[in-house]
Amino acid sequence: MNRSTKKAPDWLFLVGCQLKQCERLQSVMDKLLHRKINLLIHLAHVDGKFDETEKELLRAILIENGFHSDYLEEHNSMAVNLKAVSEIPGRVELLYWVLKLIHADGQLHPAELAYSRLVAKQLGFKEDVIDHYRTNPIKALINFEKEVKTFEER
Repeated sequence: MNRSTKKAPDWLFLVGCQLKQCERLQSVMDKLLHRKINLLIHLAHVDGKFDETEKELLRAILIENGFHSDYLEEHNSMAVNLKAVSEIPGRVELLYWVLKLIHADGQLHPAELAYSRLVAKQLGFKEDVIDHYRTNPIKALINFEKEVKTFEER
């Protein structure tokens, strides 16, 4: 049997299929993160300004999730469908980011608070969660996940 007609081993085919599945999964995850970042960018603009501290927080989130920080400058905020927010996995993490973002510039603007309440409600939390964290510190995510359960509506 010459080299040109030799069949590739079955395991090589399986590895190729798994790589394609991983690429598809990564693409789906990238789209979900894009939706979350888009919502956060929209929230950051709700008060009429996009503060540097808000940009820094968003860049940190992007880097933490494997994206380049330039992503923020390259992508403009698109319209956000609040009804679809409930479909985004990672709702506790998204709420955490929302709360961190509204505190980032040190000013809790009424428009940011109102929008955050809408997001919290769509994520399945009581709107009171936003008011609770107006005056209470936002703990590390692992502790926040436990603490925020008391505000779940589901």
